[in-house]
Amino acid sequence: METILVLLVPAALIVAAIAFIVRVGPSEQDTTQPAQRAPTTSNLPEGGRRRPVDISLWETQPIPARTATYGVQVVGEWHYRAAVFDVLGARVNSPGENGTVEHETTAVLVPQPRNTHDANAIRVVTSGLLVGYLSRTRAKTYGPLLNRQAKAGVIYEVPLRLRWTPARPGDEKQRNVLELAISLGSIAKLKQALEELPEA
Repeated sequence: METILVLLVPAALIVAAIAFIVRVGPSEQDTTQPAQRAPTTSNLPEGGRRRPVDISLWETQPIPARTATYGVQVVGEWHYRAAVFDVLGARVNSPGENGTVEHETTAVLVPQPRNTHDANAIRVVTSGLLVGYLSRTRAKTYGPLLNRQAKAGVIYEVPLRLRWTPARPGDEKQRNVLELAISLGSIAKLKQALEELPEA
């Protein structure tokens, strides 16, 4: 009987120790594990397309502007907001005093004659990503000539401004605003350059 007790007592102690460890688990003061941080949530609206455009097939001709007056609005930019925010990158975390993020860059105007909605469609592409289109009215004016030049291997680069103003939390009257605009001066120069092209 004593022999059985001698064997059972250590076994019981081992089982009790294992049960205690399983029940209590690791100490809350255990600093050997890296701290788990809650994932940060972005205030950027989700959705939108991210469509790359290969412009390596063309020679790019810059159309600079003397003044940065951005008066030519890009349309459809909200549908491509994922691409726009990719271009803005970390700038969205450093807004100006009024909460607006601005970035001046350049874009190329790439004709899209096979567009099912408008054969004169002109894509606005920056950093290799489609971020919007010229308006249908402007596309009707510039589309045929830009398409002709693209077939000859030339596309045009113009100054572009991206502007993002997020709605302020708790302000029901304000909304998210994403605005892309092309330099008015560069469009005027582009028009002149296209008008001076010889007849096909």
